[in-house]
Amino acid sequence: EGFGSTLRAIRGVSAFLLGRWAEADDWIAGALERDPVGSPGVLAHGARALLDLGRGRLDSAAEHLEIVLLMCQNFTATAYSWTDLYSSIALLSIARGQPAEAIDSVRESLARSAEPERDVQMRVCHRLAIRAAADLAEVARPLGDEAGLEEARAIGREFDARLDRQTVGAPTESED
Repeated sequence: EGFGSTLRAIRGVSAFLLGRWAEADDWIAGALERDPVGSPGVLAHGARALLDLGRGRLDSAAEHLEIVLLMCQNFTATAYSWTDLYSSIALLSIARGQPAEAIDSVRESLARSAEPERDVQMRVCHRLAIRAAADLAEVARPLGDEAGLEEARAIGREFDARLDRQTVGAPTESED
């Protein structure tokens, strides 16, 4: 049954990415029906978290991401990358108005990646960190918090530079 849950979760994510959210919901619910564990459980709960984030169901997304995190910590081989997990946690933190936590998630993803400079999925994390830094600046600016504003700018510059280093030599959409 693990293989079936995996396929249902993948199908659900595919439907989500195509904008067919009702279909995604059906496939993901089917994947979670038998309470899968291991890699199938990671994929199914990760898919549910993604769909819940998209729908603004932040508490449910947080619960499913917590399950994914626990499963990833307890299983050596997972089908869900740390980058995917921590970028989802960063997105959740941004949606909750917690930009500092989003930046912490991106930094955790960097720490867990074997080769962060070569991990193309890190581009999403870098962009989320830049967004979180902008949110920090947006709070600091009207308060006249120059130290907070400079820290936000430094974080934004750091991740912008990381993004630039990663995109140099990357294929363009026309080359894909």
